[in-house]
Amino acid sequence: MDDISDYDVYVIGAGPAGSAAAWQLAKEGISVALIDRGSPIGSKNLSGGVLWGHDLALLEPDWWKKAPVERPIVSKKIGMLNESNSLIFDWFFEEWS
Repeated sequence: MDDISDYDVYVIGAGPAGSAAAWQLAKEGISVALIDRGSPIGSKNLSGGVLWGHDLALLEPDWWKKAPVERPIVSKKIGMLNESNSLIFDWFFEEWS
């Protein structure tokens, strides 16, 4: 495909949702253009989100065998905010690292 108009579907944003949508469409044989402002694609994804194993298994059953895992999760934080205050709970377990 040489021209941007040659695709069936255009997915804007290569974050978790956009990447998952493009992946599933491509697995169905649909031609997909995944468009992202980052170079390389996905580099602007700064959500800090955690993708848990059972969620990834819905997309790819054996994901752990070929996933380019970036880093282990060594702490967990949950925060609550209002206009003027924040409350953050932070868990760190040495065995996680």
